[in-house]
Amino acid sequence: MSGTGHHSFTYSPDGTQIWAVYHSHTYPADPSGNRKVNMDRVGFTADGKMFISGPTTSAQPMPSGLSTADVTGRFQAGFGAQAEGTDSALLTDGLFSVSSRHAWLETEAPAEEGIVKITLSSQDALPVCGIAIYPGVECLGDISSVGLRLGQKASSEEFVVEEGMTSPLLLYFDTCETDTIEITLSLREGQSVTRLSEISVLSEMN
Repeated sequence: MSGTGHHSFTYSPDGTQIWAVYHSHTYPADPSGNRKVNMDRVGFTADGKMFISGPTTSAQPMPSGLSTADVTGRFQAGFGAQAEGTDSALLTDGLFSVSSRHAWLETEAPAEEGIVKITLSSQDALPVCGIAIYPGVECLGDISSVGLRLGQKASSEEFVVEEGMTSPLLLYFDTCETDTIEITLSLREGQSVTRLSEISVLSEMN
């Protein structure tokens, strides 16, 4: 991406998110006056500094309040016993890494026999219809498949991560009222650890 500039800020339709709107060169390899519009999420670090999760060139969840609502803030993340002591708070802080300079937004996720387990828990059952998984920079290739279990009743088919896919992994499914989402990441052969940056939870609009 090249030629980013002339940004402005706007709220998502439900007022819960801030987005940066800016332009970039339509053809980075042949920059000219031809521009395209970009949008990326804006957040704030723990010490109050503004951070834009971008620039991105891949598909992202729509701004909250259009077709879905982002309810990530109502969930807490935790790893399985194999990652006891690992800081999982970064997974639901609303910020994700887009370059190696943002490694501080990622957390190490150890595997047990090639499996990483993550549990997202909420105090209330919510109508969940999708999640977005943001692996660490250059870590998407560590993952071979993703499995989901929504509460005790619903589970999804295994999602296979194929070559050429981009981050985030956007997984949509039939809406399910749940207060717990269990995510199972199967790593590729020889991988004993990966890095994750963010997991967003999407809810059906009322």
